[in-house]
Amino acid sequence: MVGVCRALLEKQLAACVNVLPHVTSIYRWKGTIEEDAEVLLMIKTRSSRVSALAEFVRSVHPYEVAEVISVPIQQGNPPYLRWVEEAVPPE
Repeated sequence: MVGVCRALLEKQLAACVNVLPHVTSIYRWKGTIEEDAEVLLMIKTRSSRVSALAEFVRSVHPYEVAEVISVPIQQGNPPYLRWVEEAVPPE
């Protein structure tokens, strides 16, 4: 997982990746209820880079269907938001 996180930073698709270990996911898949231990990544990027980021994650993810969702930032610490913009160049 660390390799994927580092690759996101090296490719300038993300400014920061938080790794949240020990996530239990319970979900319906192909008609059955599954339960798996997973790792959740919170990836900070520009909204204009979400498509490229999602494409990269899907290309390296072991699941047939990778969970990649985007949550818009409504408000935030202005210096932090500037840092994200500086770390991730626009498309």
